[in-house]
Amino acid sequence: MKQEPQPVAKRPALGHVLAWAMTVSMASCFFMIIISIADVFSRHLLGQAIAGVFELSEVLMVLVVFLGLGAAQKEGSHIRAELVISHFSGRVRNGLDLFAHVLGFLFWAILFTQCAAKALESWSTGEYKEGLMKFPIWPARWAIAVGLLLICLQLLLDIYRTFGVKKISAARKG
Repeated sequence: MKQEPQPVAKRPALGHVLAWAMTVSMASCFFMIIISIADVFSRHLLGQAIAGVFELSEVLMVLVVFLGLGAAQKEGSHIRAELVISHFSGRVRNGLDLFAHVLGFLFWAILFTQCAAKALESWSTGEYKEGLMKFPIWPARWAIAVGLLLICLQLLLDIYRTFGVKKISAARKG
C-alpha cells in the first residue's frame, strides 16, 4: 500500500528570511576561505597579494557574523547556562527564558537603532575604506543593521512563544 506524503509544516515568513540570511552567511564564509587560500597561494607562488582580498574579507566577516545571529537565536545556539537553569522548575525556567529574551531584545534593539543610523549615514555619504582599493563600507554597515534587526524579530517571537501563548490560552480557559 502506498503511503500518502505528509504535509509539510509551513514555515513562518521570518523563518524564510532567517534561512536566507544564514545561507548568505555560510556562502560568505566559504567565499572568504576561497579568496584567502587564493591570496596565500598568490603570495607564495607569485610573490604578490591579490588586490582587495583583505578589504573584501573584512566585509565578508561582517556578513558571516551578523547575518547568522537571528538563525542562531532561532536554533537556540547562543550560550546558555544550562547547568544552572536545569535545576529549576519549568515555571522558573520559563521566567528566566522570558527575562533573557526581553533583556536580549533590549540590548540588540539599542544596537540596531545605532547601527541603522550609522548605516544610513554611511550610505548617504558614500563612506569607503582606503587601502589597496577604494572599498565601500556602507554594504557591511547595512548587513550589520539587517542582522541585528533579524535577531530582534526572532527575540520578539521567542518572547511571544514564552509568555504570550501561555497567557492567552490561560485567559481563554479562565
